[in-house]
Order: sequence, then structure tokens, then C-alpha cells
Amino acid sequence: MYAWTGNPIFEEGNLFKGEGIPTAANGYAGQNNAGWNNAEFNRLHKQAQVEFNLGDRIKLFDRMQTIWNSEVPALPLYYRVNVYTKVPGLMNYTFSAYTLYPSWNAAKIGWASRGAAEEYKQK
Repeated sequence: MYAWTGNPIFEEGNLFKGEGIPTAANGYAGQNNAGWNNAEFNRLHKQAQVEFNLGDRIKLFDRMQTIWNSEVPALPLYYRVNVYTKVPGLMNYTFSAYTLYPSWNAAKIGWASRGAAEEYKQK
């Protein structure tokens, strides 16, 4: 068993792209270890990366999920859970499950009791 990690921003991930299949030609780069390759999915994935209209993007993703679900190239047995906590009073500290690092905007992180103002929230 092994676990994939991937960017939650779908367009940046390469988990099931045809180009993500590790081969000698690409230096064994990519996480598509299942070797799944679907021409329509690949075309839709490239189109989704450049589509700015949200409604059209949703339609592209819907079709991609339909393709993936009909062929089921991989079936996870379980999903790993990463638990993160938020300290009350600590402002602007965010955590990324993708990078496994806290926010890169360290200048904005601070304690409310010392005057730090909340600029954005992470739920």
C-alpha cells in the first residue's frame, strides 16, 4: 500500500494525467503509477487549465469525474486523515495539507493580544 499526495488545486496535479505516467522517457516523473491514460480525460484536463468561465470549468470537471468513475483506474482503500489545530488568538496562520508547511506570509502571523489583525481565515 502507498499513499498519493496531490495538490488540492486539481489543474496543477498530475495524478491521473497521461503525461504523469512514470516512464524512462520522462525520467520516471509523475504519480500516475496506475498507468491510466484516457485521451478524452487528457484533453479535458488541458482545456480545464485554461478555461476562465466557472460554469464551463464545472462542466469540464463533471465530465472528467464521469470518465474517471466509469473506468476506476484506482480505488483507495482508505483516506489518510491529517489533523491540524488552530490556536485561539493566533491570527493569519494557515496550513497547507499539500505542502505540509505553514503560511509563507510570516509577516502577517501574530497574536491578537499584541495587535495582529485578522486578514484572512482558514476553516
